[in-house]
Amino acid sequence: MKDSAPVILVVEDDELNLMIARHILGKGGYEVETAGDGEEAVQKAGARRFDLILMDIEMPVMDGLEALSLIRQLPGGADMPIIALTAHNIPEKLEEFLAAGMDGYLIKPFDEVQFAKIAEKYLAA
Repeated sequence: MKDSAPVILVVEDDELNLMIARHILGKGGYEVETAGDGEEAVQKAGARRFDLILMDIEMPVMDGLEALSLIRQLPGGADMPIIALTAHNIPEKLEEFLAAGMDGYLIKPFDEVQFAKIAEKYLAA
């Protein structure tokens, strides 16, 4: 079992969605870092290992799918769990995210129950 709380990078350009994510993750005792776009996420993922990345799909500067591709090329990035954050609840779009290499997805705004399923799968000790 790990001695410290899992570290989650939340990549989100919308302040309200970021506030919701911080609230949910904070209640769960997770350490949270944030990035406002995909470019910043790639930089942060290159500088440290995250236990989980929650990646918005549609952002300025660099979108989530491009950031995903670049993070996967980083040392240790191939096995870093990256979950799409999306407002799209269309099966074809969700399949597109998985086919691009996302490990899963959360529909925004996500809640504690949705996140618990992701945490159980990717953050279990």
